[in-house]
Amino acid sequence: MEECINLLDISVVLIQKFQSQLAQQLEKLHKTVTASVMQQKQQPKEMEEEMHSFVSTKAEVGFI
Repeated sequence: MEECINLLDISVVLIQKFQSQLAQQLEKLHKTVTASVMQQKQQPKEMEEEMHSFVSTKAEVGFI
C-alpha cells in the first residue's frame, strides 16, 4: 500500500513538472509567434515608406 502511495506521489510530481514545463514552452511559443506577426505586419509598411521615398527622390531628380 505504501508503495502505491509513493508511486502516486511521484506521478503527481512528474505531472506537475510536465505541466510547468509545458506552460513555459507555450509562453515562449506565444511570444515568438506574436513577435513574428508584428514583424510581418510592419514589413509592408516599411516597404511602402521606402517606395514613397524612392518615388519622391525620382520625382525630384526628374525621372518621373
